[in-house]
Parts: sequence; structure tokens; C-alpha cells
Amino acid sequence: MDIYTPEGDICTNRPVLIFAHGGTFIFGNKNNSTVVTLCETFAKRGYVTASINYTLAGDLLGFIQGLSFYTDTENAYNVVLNAVMDGKAAIRYFRKDFTENSNTYGIDPDQIWGGGNSAGGILFAHVAHVATAEEFLAPLDATRAAIAQSIIDSFEGGIEGDSGNAGYPSNLSGVISLAGALHRSEYVDETDPPSVFCHGDA
Repeated sequence: MDIYTPEGDICTNRPVLIFAHGGTFIFGNKNNSTVVTLCETFAKRGYVTASINYTLAGDLLGFIQGLSFYTDTENAYNVVLNAVMDGKAAIRYFRKDFTENSNTYGIDPDQIWGGGNSAGGILFAHVAHVATAEEFLAPLDATRAAIAQSIIDSFEGGIEGDSGNAGYPSNLSGVISLAGALHRSEYVDETDPPSVFCHGDA
């Protein structure tokens, strides 16, 4: 990920905003102009921001099969859950740095927010609203639940994944989803952090 900090700001307890790019989980990277603009804009306002790369469909399935991953339930769960695990690792990175590196970025580890557009919004909406494997599986039918359970079991860290920075929490203080959505509405409950969902009408 690329990390943006406020130039000349000596504050040591800034909120963090982590953004993920769009691209249908097929295309894109941390240099996406939408997320770079968001990162720069909020860094100028005193936040620490980051734009992350995450696992794309082609990384897991190959280029050709990756183009149509969403037509197959197993491939779709595999792609999205891998991306979600990468988002969780980015969150943990900041908490690890706070604890182990004397807070290099001057953050408040209790004020980490995630967001993104399209696929990036989907990614962080699931980070914010799905805390356990059981929560992800509960609204699914038996076939889909078995597929999802198998994928989750393949991660060394279970629903936390194995993308890095193990041992630190990946919870968010809130999520900003721009044209993103959740797989199931049942994932939203009263224990979740606040969320902003923005969608166009065109």
C-alpha cells in the first residue's frame, strides 16, 4: 500500500482512512485516480490515508478464468474473501506499527476507517460487517455455506486470513462504501460500526 501523511503536521493521534480501488476484483491497483485523490484530499486535512493493492481474480484463477469469476460461486467467494483478508492485513499493519515501531505515522489505533469504490467498497464493507466465519455463513444456504467454509478453512488465520501482521485486531471504526454492497443484508446488525453507503441514480 501507499501511505499518505499530512506534511508538517506534528499531531500524533490522527485517524486513519484506508481506501481500496474499484475494478470488479478484476482490474485496478493502488494508483487508481479515485483513491489517490481521496488519499491526497484527506491527508491534506490531517488524516493518515492509505491506498491498498489486494488480490485480484487473475492472481488466483489466471487471467482468462479471472474475467468471469463471478459466474461461479466458489470462484466468487474465493476472490472476494481473499481481497477481504488483504484489507484486514492493512488494518493490522497500522496497529502493529503503533505497537512495535513507536507509532511511525502518528495515528490513533482506535480510529481506523476503511473505504473504497465499487469492489473496494465491497471489500471494506465486508471487513466492517462480518466479524466471524459464523456470521458470514449464517444467512447462506447449505451448499453455499459449505463452499465458503472450505475457503475460510484454507486460510491459516481463518476469517482473519493469512495476508500478514497476525496478532493484531482488524476491526474498523467505520466504513465508507462508494457504490459497494454486502453479499447479504443480514450481515448488518446493531453491533457493527457506522457505515456510509453512497450510490448513484444513473
